[in-house]
Amino acid sequence: MNPKFQGLASAMSKLNHDLEVRSDKLLSRINGAGARAGAAFDKVNAHIDATEQSAADIEEFANSLEGSNGGPLSDSPASSEPQPEPERLSVNGVAQG
Repeated sequence: MNPKFQGLASAMSKLNHDLEVRSDKLLSRINGAGARAGAAFDKVNAHIDATEQSAADIEEFANSLEGSNGGPLSDSPASSEPQPEPERLSVNGVAQG
């Protein structure tokens, strides 16, 4: 083989080796980014799960209030009107109650 061609073959071999080394490093970075992204998504999902549970707890609390006071919770004007105060009895001119 011609010495120039031997030099070209050697240079091509070195180039291929360097490309493989660099691609291995790049693959490692990609895999690392994928692992970090997975962990980040897991963390966000855990926060969403906790928030959903809090919302469920609030709904459960609201439902228990509806059952304990005899009426539904609503924004209707009838439920937000002030209740009249009970009449006070007077004994010797002094209000009682």
